Amino acid sequence: MTQNTCLPPTLVVNNGNQRLEIWPKPPKVPEKDRSEFCPKAFRNNIVELYRRHLHYHPEFPFDSDGTYLTAKEIHERATREMYDYCFKNDLSQAWAYMWNRWYCPNQWILWATSACDEIPRIKTTMIVESLWRHFKHRDLAHFNRPRLDLVTYLLITHILERVQRTLDLLQDFRRHGRPRALAGWQRAFRDAWLDMGHSDEYRLTAKELEVRRTEKKGLARDQHLAQIEGEYQRDPCTHHTDISRWVCSCPAFLISRFLLCKHLVREANRITKNELKNDLRFFLDLRRSTKAPFYSIPGIHDIDSDRQGSSDNKQRVATVNLNSLLKDKDDGREQPETIEVDPTPCATPCENQLDDDDNAPSDERSESAAPWVDIEQDDRVEETRRVSASNALTT
Repeated sequence: MTQNTCLPPTLVVNNGNQRLEIWPKPPKVPEKDRSEFCPKAFRNNIVELYRRHLHYHPEFPFDSDGTYLTAKEIHERATREMYDYCFKNDLSQAWAYMWNRWYCPNQWILWATSACDEIPRIKTTMIVESLWRHFKHRDLAHFNRPRLDLVTYLLITHILERVQRTLDLLQDFRRHGRPRALAGWQRAFRDAWLDMGHSDEYRLTAKELEVRRTEKKGLARDQHLAQIEGEYQRDPCTHHTDISRWVCSCPAFLISRFLLCKHLVREANRITKNELKNDLRFFLDLRRSTKAPFYSIPGIHDIDSDRQGSSDNKQRVATVNLNSLLKDKDDGREQPETIEVDPTPCATPCENQLDDDDNAPSDERSESAAPWVDIEQDDRVEETRRVSASNALTT
């Protein structure tokens, strides 16, 4: 008679303010006789199942035949697959946890990608959490339970300044003559694109050389080399690849951070005759969409209208920013009171330019009428006030 690897759960369920025991009197089980919640041999497989279920989406083909599933069908299949695995390996407690915390309908919509019509560009709230973590440990490190007004002041004087620099970088507001650098995710995307564009033999050879060069001799190194050898001998599989929609049914595309796989990259390089690999402008202008096709590749997708719309939006944003700046300069500032002073013997070119810009309409002013010109004018007025007050006191 075989003994089950998992005993019935001895848990207490919270139902509102009531505590309901699964059994009125749970059986007494010694600590040494209690089985593991989930043995180590099954943990990686459960995590891998969960990882695939996280990325399933109706926009992705499900198999090599190009079958597309609805959101409801994806939920049912994922739940059945996890249940069958736990039932086969007698993981009753693991299944109870997975169902109550992850796969029931109320929890599924909180984490599954298939619960949304569009595919988000960011999978977690890591960016927001990182912002507040840095604010807590860098700006609030010397304060214990600070007041709300202090927190608000630090947000305005510290956080907004860094956010403004980030926005200027994203909107391409930089010094003239300096080229725009690739963002971090764009560099990672380019590295992944170049790597997937190589042949399988080249990639496996590079991976093997990297393992032999960096890892020390031991069990872990032997396991990695054995895994690479198994990839050499693995038979190629057939997948459904649709480059017009930029989707593929292979597992690598499903879990990819950038929705890339070697099938799509090699097909795109073949169509464009490998012109994209050395085109930095392609990686600089690249943007991922939330619906298929997820990327607009020159020579494959019709992106002329998209580029025209993007340039119009940039021009409109720049015009709005300039007009708002001029409006704040004219109407938003409190004008200083007029003080008669003796004219200077000669006017400098900067002052001539200032007079011309002040007499010109707001929409026709030159770029030389920068905000610091008003600051210099205020300084001269303040200096005149100070001298007049000093003369009056002396008299």
